[in-house]
Amino acid sequence: MSWATLALLVATAQLPWDGGNEISAGIGTVSYSGFFRGGSPVLTGVIAYHRFLGEDAESGRPVRIGLGFRFGQPNTSPLPTPRFPLEIFLQLQLSARIGLWEPVVGPEAGMSGLTELGRAPSPRPWDMSALEQTRVGLAYVAFTASPFRLHWRWLVVEGPSLTLGTTLTPAGASTRTELSFLSVGVTL
Repeated sequence: MSWATLALLVATAQLPWDGGNEISAGIGTVSYSGFFRGGSPVLTGVIAYHRFLGEDAESGRPVRIGLGFRFGQPNTSPLPTPRFPLEIFLQLQLSARIGLWEPVVGPEAGMSGLTELGRAPSPRPWDMSALEQTRVGLAYVAFTASPFRLHWRWLVVEGPSLTLGTTLTPAGASTRTELSFLSVGVTL
């Protein structure tokens, strides 16, 4: 049996589960910006789990909850910043399905260790880099939009998506931008 035949059999097989769970992995970038300066984007990997709420898989299940982890490279800032290159997040999302297209939007909350603003020297006569870095908190809230998402049978492929948010302590002191390049998942 060839690999193409095996792939065709797997793609057309009936699933013994309801399809209400989704596990995915992807790559993207996360960056933080303060008032005077912004950090360089950190390349990240993402592992996430989502559960669709509702009884009937055919109804579209417009609400889903999820949690996941993002991991990136450790920061090397001489300033006192978190040294763990990991984020943990919770999501509540709304989805709409039209054929294969299944965009999702919704809020996200999490804790991040990827909050470094960078090491660029300040062009000002006084250096506020350390003070600005201390105002970038670990907790954040954000809003995610994933318009380029396709769902075919058990396979989910998500193209570029954007997440914009802010840190919570102190609120609004810095912004958080995440750009997800590609995510691939399966429904179980």
